[in-house]
Amino acid sequence: MNYNKAIYTLFFVFSIFYSKAQKSPELNKYQLKYPKENQVEIENTTVLEISLKGAKVNIVEKFYSEKIYLNSTAKYQSKESLHYSYFYKIDKIEASSINYIDGKYKEFKVTEFKEKDEFGSVAFHDDSKSINFYYSGLDIGSKTKLSYNTTIKNPRFLGAYYFGDFLPIENFNLKIIADKNIAMNFIKMYTDTVKFKFTHTKKGNKNIYEWNHQNIKSYPNNSEAVNHKYRIPHIIPHIKYYVNGNDTTYILNSTKDLYKWYKSLTTETNTKPCDNEIKVLVDSLTKNCTSNLQKAKNIYYWTQQNIKYVAFENGLGGFIPRDANDVFKKKYGDCKDNSSLLEQMLKEAGIEGHLTWIGTRKIPYKYDQVYTPIVDNHMILTFFDNNKPYFLDATGRFLDIELPSSFIQGKEALIAIDNENYKIIEVPTVDNKTNYIKENIDLSIDSNNVLIGKADRTYSGYEKTNIFNRLDNVKDNKGLKEFYRKKLQKGNNNFLLDSFKETNKYEYDKEFSVDYSFNLKNYINKNGNNIYVNLNLNPYDITAVKATPPIKGAIDYTHQFYGEFNTKLTIPKGYEIEYLPENISVSNNLIDAEISYKKEENTIIYTHKVITKFLMVSVEEQKQINKLIEKIQRNFKEVVVLKQI
Repeated sequence: MNYNKAIYTLFFVFSIFYSKAQKSPELNKYQLKYPKENQVEIENTTVLEISLKGAKVNIVEKFYSEKIYLNSTAKYQSKESLHYSYFYKIDKIEASSINYIDGKYKEFKVTEFKEKDEFGSVAFHDDSKSINFYYSGLDIGSKTKLSYNTTIKNPRFLGAYYFGDFLPIENFNLKIIADKNIAMNFIKMYTDTVKFKFTHTKKGNKNIYEWNHQNIKSYPNNSEAVNHKYRIPHIIPHIKYYVNGNDTTYILNSTKDLYKWYKSLTTETNTKPCDNEIKVLVDSLTKNCTSNLQKAKNIYYWTQQNIKYVAFENGLGGFIPRDANDVFKKKYGDCKDNSSLLEQMLKEAGIEGHLTWIGTRKIPYKYDQVYTPIVDNHMILTFFDNNKPYFLDATGRFLDIELPSSFIQGKEALIAIDNENYKIIEVPTVDNKTNYIKENIDLSIDSNNVLIGKADRTYSGYEKTNIFNRLDNVKDNKGLKEFYRKKLQKGNNNFLLDSFKETNKYEYDKEFSVDYSFNLKNYINKNGNNIYVNLNLNPYDITAVKATPPIKGAIDYTHQFYGEFNTKLTIPKGYEIEYLPENISVSNNLIDAEISYKKEENTIIYTHKVITKFLMVSVEEQKQINKLIEKIQRNFKEVVVLKQI
């Protein structure tokens, strides 16, 4: 054996291990400061330069970031992607990984950047592109540097700048340099909790605005929580107007400017005569109608059923509705296209529809607060009947005309009236009593102690819409029975669905119901002369809205809810009631719930009611809900005791 060679090999392996195991002073510093974090952004700097070239506004955003990785998850951070679209151009990209080797940092520049189209999902197509690259050799203690420039082609499309992220930021710097003839405004969102330094200086013909903030803790990255726009403090800069000689050009000085720009993008839509096929269809849909509301219903429901939702975001095509004739021929379109078709079909029926811009509930802004394109992300059509607005969104399925899409409840709608005038109306939140599940169950116990049940369950509002959307994906009778077996399951896994019958399936204006029968073995407990049975059979109860600890942010629910579950048990012959659990009722400003028992002739009637009164709940409100739920949850295990006479 060659001992010299063996010793050399061991020394070489040890040297590699030792060099990788060494910690830089920076790594030690940040591991101590942020023991629970995977990475830290040491610097986040953006410089936004806004200048005038004649009557044209030029905007370039220069970005720089430096990060350090604190544990072994570094190796999973190697891939980086930069996204852009028609309105943004990215160039001058520089990226490096900086790895700690032999007691010092060594920089490895990225040399290969690959561009690709991002086509989105099956139902979403846009002009998004990405530039993709990899950092080499990332390990514990490695750092990365990234810088690039973005040219913003439209002066209305300045973004938001966040004083925080899902990782800690040591130093945050934002500088906006604007020509003195450009009037800027800065909208502050949730910044009252942030102690940043702001300065405004003038240098030559430039206004310089700067924000600096240090030691920013990470924000919880909770998929259940509301959108980060609600949680992370940020500012939204926008250009109000600019002066060129004696001319003043307004960009976004008010909501009216935003509206006028939106409306200008629709002036070429539906300028051609309506195709004959559309006229014939509208006539057939409305010929027996006695009111405009009925005409609008028939047209709206037809559009939901027959025009497939496919989103297109291609340059200004993401803002301009396509011609109704084209949408009708293709039988698909995005939210703007569906609204365009609805507008034209209603017009053929002698009804005026109004194109309407609106933000979903992922966006927290109001139009008089944020009058830039980031205030909204959706288009619908508004129809007025006796001054009552109806908010028509044909991108959905099975939406009753009385129901707006659930994701626009409580949001402001910007409704086009004419080229100059508009209305802003808040979409109502649908009352919990509209969104209900009601169920009645008749139970009996056979000679083999099997629980026999006959029941009817009724759905309305968003609960009906939700189950219709799920049923629409069921392909055959076998799948349908399995769907209801899971949906209607009672008690335990021995639940057997014997039969079911649907009434008003896919009907828009009627409640939907399912009548069914079942049997449940090994559920009743018989001990000596006593029978023990738990009448809380439903898998749905108040715990469906319980927040799972740890609570990391506000939660947004799709809709308010009303549930009423009534169970009637026929007392077997030769038995009487030994014990009925106590009734319980709990309530606060967010939720009501009750459980009650009563004897009626030879039956026991159990009732469980749940009413939710919220859409979005804060962390503190979730704690209140959880406390109330825990109070009533114990009663779900209570049993009725029957004794033999």
